[in-house]
Amino acid sequence: TSRCPMDLRYFPMDTQVCELRIASYGYTTMDLLYRWRDESLAISDDTTLANFRMVNYTLVSFNRTLSTGEWSTLAVRFTLVRNSLYFLIQMYVPSALIVMVSWVSFWVGTSSMPARATLGITTVLTLLTIITGSNNNMPKISYMKAIDIYFAGCFFFVFCSLIEFAVVCYLNVHEVVFDSQEQRDTDANCSPMHRGLPPSAPCDDRIGQTANRSPPPFTCRQLTWLQLRRLVRHVCKCCSRGCHINDSCLVHNVHLIDTYSRLIFPLTYFLLNAMYWFFYNVYITS
Repeated sequence: TSRCPMDLRYFPMDTQVCELRIASYGYTTMDLLYRWRDESLAISDDTTLANFRMVNYTLVSFNRTLSTGEWSTLAVRFTLVRNSLYFLIQMYVPSALIVMVSWVSFWVGTSSMPARATLGITTVLTLLTIITGSNNNMPKISYMKAIDIYFAGCFFFVFCSLIEFAVVCYLNVHEVVFDSQEQRDTDANCSPMHRGLPPSAPCDDRIGQTANRSPPPFTCRQLTWLQLRRLVRHVCKCCSRGCHINDSCLVHNVHLIDTYSRLIFPLTYFLLNAMYWFFYNVYITS
């Protein structure tokens, strides 16, 4: 039996060098010298390890100087590469799938807020369970491992999906309040024959006003990707002229937040995954 101190910073894509030493405890170099013979070490082909595969070994002989004298020592250094397939199947793949499941809330309408809340909270708790279970089976160390960085990234995306839901829920409530206020203002300023119509309906009989204002350059409720540039130009033009910008454009487009999230979240996640796997499997290995 021999112990092997390990550096787990790159776990589970790490490579460990374990050393086995053979030395005398009663005879110094004055009495005994150890030397390796050619091909003096043979490893059976049936020898396997559960979590590692041996890629190389090195034979070393040296003298150690201690307070009691100089001692001849033989050492064999085994280079072991960890088998990461188990961790890929049991930890990496489930974590990635949970992150993808959290994106389903972007396709759930704002009318199903309880369903979105349940989905967001469930994904957060499930990912925390996986992280806790994996850490319970690992040594207690004071630095972050490679798998901890991946778990942190997954938890960040799941948590951001939950925050996105909270933002959409908040803006959706304000949209309903704004619609009610806009309806009351329209009914107060329009003639009785136009009362009860939606806020976007024309009203030519406003008290003390005429409907001679030009229509807005876009419809806030139907803002699309191609109209985003027009929105930016319109806001900049209004800021330069000092005119009033209707806040309804920011409130009524809660669905646009989900539309952006459907593209931004997957692209960012897959980009960070590519950087992560390239760094730990290509850069570190080379």
